[in-house]
Amino acid sequence: PAGLGDFVFEDSNGNGIQDAGESGVDGVLVKLQNPDGSAVTDGDGNPITTTTAADGSYSFTGLTPGEYKVMFVAPDGFVFTTANAGGDDTVDSDANPSNGMTQTVTLESGDFNDTLDAGLIQPAGLGDFVFEDSNGNGIQDAGESGVDGVLVKLQNPDGSAVTDGDGNPITTTTAADGSYSFTGLTPGEYKVMFVAPDGFVFTTANAGGDDTVDSDANPSNGMTQTVTLESGDFNDTLDAGLIQPNPSIDIEKFTNGVDADTPEEAPEIAVGDTVTWTYEVTNTGNVSFDASEIVVTDNIEGTITNIINQGDGDNILAAGETWVYQKTGIAQNLTGSASETQTFKFTGNSGLDGPEGNIRTFTAGDISVKTSAFSRDQHGVWDESFLGSFSSGLGVTDASEGNGGNGLHRVDNVYRDNFVLFEFSESVVVDRTFLASVGLDSDITYWVGTVDNPFNNHNILSDSFLNSLDFTQDNNTNSSYSRWADINNGEVAGNVLVIAAATSESHPDDRFKIKKLEVQEVEGGIYQNIGTVEASGVGDSDLSHYVNTNPQPGIDIEKFTNGVDGDTPEEAAVIAAGDTVTWTYEVTNTGNVSFNASDISVTDDIEGAITNIIDQGDGDNILAAGETWIYQETGIAQNLTGSTGETETFNFTGYSGLDGPDGNIRTFSAGDVSVKASAFSRDQHGVFDEAFLGSFSSGLGVTDASEGNGGNGLHRVDNVYRDNFVLFEFSESVVVDRTFLDAVGDDSDITVWVGTADDPFHSHNILSDSFLNDLDLVEDNNTHSSYSRWADINNDEVVGNILVIAAATEESHPDDRFKIRKLEVEKVESGIYQNVGTVDVLGVTASDVSSYVNPDSDIFGVNSNGYA
Repeated sequence: PAGLGDFVFEDSNGNGIQDAGESGVDGVLVKLQNPDGSAVTDGDGNPITTTTAADGSYSFTGLTPGEYKVMFVAPDGFVFTTANAGGDDTVDSDANPSNGMTQTVTLESGDFNDTLDAGLIQPAGLGDFVFEDSNGNGIQDAGESGVDGVLVKLQNPDGSAVTDGDGNPITTTTAADGSYSFTGLTPGEYKVMFVAPDGFVFTTANAGGDDTVDSDANPSNGMTQTVTLESGDFNDTLDAGLIQPNPSIDIEKFTNGVDADTPEEAPEIAVGDTVTWTYEVTNTGNVSFDASEIVVTDNIEGTITNIINQGDGDNILAAGETWVYQKTGIAQNLTGSASETQTFKFTGNSGLDGPEGNIRTFTAGDISVKTSAFSRDQHGVWDESFLGSFSSGLGVTDASEGNGGNGLHRVDNVYRDNFVLFEFSESVVVDRTFLASVGLDSDITYWVGTVDNPFNNHNILSDSFLNSLDFTQDNNTNSSYSRWADINNGEVAGNVLVIAAATSESHPDDRFKIKKLEVQEVEGGIYQNIGTVEASGVGDSDLSHYVNTNPQPGIDIEKFTNGVDGDTPEEAAVIAAGDTVTWTYEVTNTGNVSFNASDISVTDDIEGAITNIIDQGDGDNILAAGETWIYQETGIAQNLTGSTGETETFNFTGYSGLDGPDGNIRTFSAGDVSVKASAFSRDQHGVFDEAFLGSFSSGLGVTDASEGNGGNGLHRVDNVYRDNFVLFEFSESVVVDRTFLDAVGDDSDITVWVGTADDPFHSHNILSDSFLNDLDLVEDNNTHSSYSRWADINNDEVVGNILVIAAATEESHPDDRFKIRKLEVEKVESGIYQNVGTVDVLGVTASDVSSYVNPDSDIFGVNSNGYA
């Protein structure tokens, strides 16, 4: 007998091949047929059939060798896949798609043919919706309606038409609600091509990231992406959005972030500062623009190509999307002085005195000015004064000057400082002023600035008002003659000027009248440029403007000593004599006018010109507004501690016994300096002991342990058998000058130590070799005389609060015996080192003080021991 059979499978991807993972189909009817297509029957004449098992397998066995074919009957909802695909008969489908019949096979005796298979598919489909994208955003929004009658073509992945059995392209048109579908499709890959009706174009494709509500039609050809349909699939995501073309584009131009469409909205930008123009280009229509279609230009800056924000980055400016372009430049100087100079003449014939606070008005060309007078006393109190107009010009009679007679009606700084306030009708550049009727000298201080409409809103002078003005400077001379004073070399523009007799003189002697004033009218300009965008025949433009900031030069210097901002003695840095001092000068542009490096001069009143710049900000040699440069100078700290020259003399005479308790302490005072004295001795082995210190008619003497009761002259300071030492512990630091040695026996050579200990007057010390070695100075003072004498000691004027005097300690034949009768000391004071850093830029100046002291300074009323 022979047999045949194999497998009925669901061809999920419709490729006609049994792919891995494709499952069998249960219960499919399979008929055994003769080569002519008639049924093979059993012995009773019944057709031989079978059905597939759960795994899709089937078989016919016990067959007589011969020729057979098989006919599969597709279940409802299924059709047969492509037959004989792929060239491998073991994994293809053999069922003819039209009738389910396989080819004929020949079975020999014992054969089993397992190649007769059938692949079934459930037809697939696709479709969805064509809508009018009313707002042009590429998304099917609620309320947007479908478009009826749109032609939709079914395409292969390569863009060719999918055809029916007769070779005709498969197409459809949308229903009244905009829906469409293609059904009964063989699983596989497809795309759809939409044909836009007249008057419509396709909206932006694939907007928003949700494929169920976007438009899939490529705006250029209406073609969608390729989709893959499995057996039984229906893809309902292929949509198309249509728009009626309304291309539109907008540009908004900003200058330093300001949408300055009009001059009134123009931002203020200082000359030389960076200007940043920003061009925001927005697609305000419903037609997308490719990047290559968009051209942004500026009528002054040219084509703008720098895009700092390109939206979603796909090079398509979609409807509603904004791109941001940018261009930078340098702000031009838009303000300049007119070539014509106007000269105010202030001569007149007023009385010497009159009502205080009066205002006089003058005109030169089309500029007017109102003038008034003020004075300030030594306590900083301001008053209005009388402003007179005389044959020699403007003068001031203040409250201290009576009726102004005897020349007191001039602008002066004697007793009270006089000020003249000029309030202009517009901004000017003040050039120079003629000072007449000069008495002794005509040094002036002047201020220039800008306030709100001063010609119509009179101001009252005060320190705070002067400090608010942009610029102040002195103009000095040594002449007592009338003169032109050239002022305002930096050409600062302003509508307020104040002229005063010099306000910072130690010996004020300036008296003058203001006869003339030359000014130049300021012409204020405005910078205007236009941004334009063009894209495929549509375009837009927008203006922007800027003006110069009213020039307000300002400079500041902060001076540090070893990092300390020691403006006052209380804040002074503490630096030991001989250590390195580092002065740091932080120079900051506090105004709105940039300065060239060559215009900046930094000086120190002691160190001279400071040229070492250790930090130059951004390094462009321009000190821009807000920028700080750091200068530096180094030096060696001076010794600021020294004697005052005031001498105090201690007298150590007394009437004590020759001996007493060892380690006793005696206290003496001279002026406001006190000292405690005590005695020690050292034997030949270097062992120290306390000794008795006596006070006798010839001064201090020592009775040590080897000298019994001190009789026979043994109670003196000596170096026989044991070396004697007298320790002096002072209440404050002093400079020891000399000591008077009395009751000398044989010789009076001495050894002296000077040093500093921590508060020895209150914390008694015990002598030892190590203590002596820690002191700052040791010296010998020798003589060959046996007479009483003054011993000059401490020629180096070492400062200390400890003194030790001993009979010479290094003699080979010790024979020194004496008493210490007197001691002269000088009081000391600790000084402070103070220097001033100054910066000058085109006449704009600032200064700052810094200070240092040595350690243990007592400049604040505290001595080196820490006691007041």
